[in-house]
Amino acid sequence: MSRSKWSTRRKSLAIGLAVVGVAGLSLASASQLGFNWTASTFQAGVVQTVSTDCQAAADKITAAYAAPTFTASQTAPWSVKTVTFTGIDKTCDTKNFEVAYSTTAGATTWMQLSGGTGTVAASSSTPSSNVITVNVPAVDLASITGWALTIHS
Repeated sequence: MSRSKWSTRRKSLAIGLAVVGVAGLSLASASQLGFNWTASTFQAGVVQTVSTDCQAAADKITAAYAAPTFTASQTAPWSVKTVTFTGIDKTCDTKNFEVAYSTTAGATTWMQLSGGTGTVAASSSTPSSNVITVNVPAVDLASITGWALTIHS
């Protein structure tokens, strides 16, 4: 192989590696960005405070926020409209429910969620299949430290 061909290939290889390196650094930088909306993340978890006679203690009720939406004109551009409670036993069908939330550490002070009341819909499927979806309060979601759910007759 001639020296000029070898030199051209080496230059091409060097340029290709440089491009891959820059692209890799860009991806590494992007992976360092946190998706913190007002210092918190929208996440799911187990509802720690459940008050009901129809739910077996071993059957955990979980809470999860809906997918966030983006509004560029707001100071905190990401928002979530609903929270959904899942894993509600079939024995809770047609009973009343109420939802509260806390904004204090240790969940010591609770506020009843406006519009967070209703009746557990009857389900024809297997136990632990009922779902309750309510609108989130008009507060900074990062300030919510816990959710409470009571199901009663």
